[in-house]
Amino acid sequence: MKFKVLVDPSFLLSSWTASLLNF
Repeated sequence: MKFKVLVDPSFLLSSWTASLLNF
């Protein structure tokens, strides 16, 4: 997952937002 963040930071941001919505 960490390596994915470097490759696509936007993807991580989207996932983080989804986590906030889930919680």
